[in-house]
Amino acid sequence: MMADQAMVRKLSTCETMGSATVICTDKTGTLTMNQTKVTKFWVGLDNIEYDSLVDEKLLELYHQGVGLNTTGSVYNSGTTCEYSGSPTEKAILSWAVTNLGMDMEKLKQDSTILHVQMFNSEKK
Repeated sequence: MMADQAMVRKLSTCETMGSATVICTDKTGTLTMNQTKVTKFWVGLDNIEYDSLVDEKLLELYHQGVGLNTTGSVYNSGTTCEYSGSPTEKAILSWAVTNLGMDMEKLKQDSTILHVQMFNSEKK
């Protein structure tokens, strides 16, 4: 890290970044406006196009990963959806509903959450 000239004040930050599953970048000011939008989705080195055919089992795993690992929510109000949570959670939930056809209510009804534990570097 010193070779990259990265200064770390808290070592636990490195552990947190090591467990990151989503990285949001910004060049146009959307983060400063507190609004983000998913524009590309990558799995490894492969860019997944929204209109491409994705295996149904893989799509189900995407839905579970997005819908069950968030503190955000999706509210259906007539013909539109509203999202709650952090700006990042809102962006990811919106993307999953709009582009992947995720149904948050159905996902929660079909799933059983066995255990929830907040990330803690000491328990890692």
